[in-house]
Amino acid sequence: ARIRGAALDAQERYVFMRESGRFECFDGSQSFGSFEEVVNDDYCDCLDGSDEPGTSACAGIRAASGGSASLANFVCGWRLEAAALQEHAVRARTIRPSAVNDGICDCCGGEDEWDGVVVCPDRCHEAEAEEASALTQARAGSEARQAYVDRAHSLRHEPRFQGVDGGPDGVFFALFAEGCQTLDDGDYTYKVCPLDKVLQRPRSGHAFTLGKGGRW
Repeated sequence: ARIRGAALDAQERYVFMRESGRFECFDGSQSFGSFEEVVNDDYCDCLDGSDEPGTSACAGIRAASGGSASLANFVCGWRLEAAALQEHAVRARTIRPSAVNDGICDCCGGEDEWDGVVVCPDRCHEAEAEEASALTQARAGSEARQAYVDRAHSLRHEPRFQGVDGGPDGVFFALFAEGCQTLDDGDYTYKVCPLDKVLQRPRSGHAFTLGKGGRW
């Protein structure tokens, strides 16, 4: 069995010491004759906090120690093997030790609230779906920007854009070439015509010119 809250690269060390029946602080400062009586007993025995990977007992020490990253945080996916952690990245997230058993579900699987006072639903599938959606949107945004860059390359030499700042990689040239854009925020309709003017029209009434020819 794995050690609650411990990082994958520290699990082997913990398991080895548990099998030996003894525990030695990772910094070598102290040694104890009983592994079970020291590790995750909710009392901070080691100067580096290595005896409490799964509780908040050594939260202040672990946060301020500046030591190994393996000891800095509580690992939500402490039960999982490397392959599973890579496949389910949301379960590999870490939280600060002080958040363990604080009544708030921080890990998507609820691993941080193991004392049972708070029951956390498993939200990992939902979190994975949200992460996948965010990646899809980011990819779509990147592809759209590249399309603007490609189009801008052929537009930048047109006479109408001479002396005009096209922004990074000239992407604004592609926007300018599309002409006026319209936005309705519910109260007003805005018409933005790059390099020309910006109009604001209320639900009823006449349109107002907010800017024209580079002046507001």
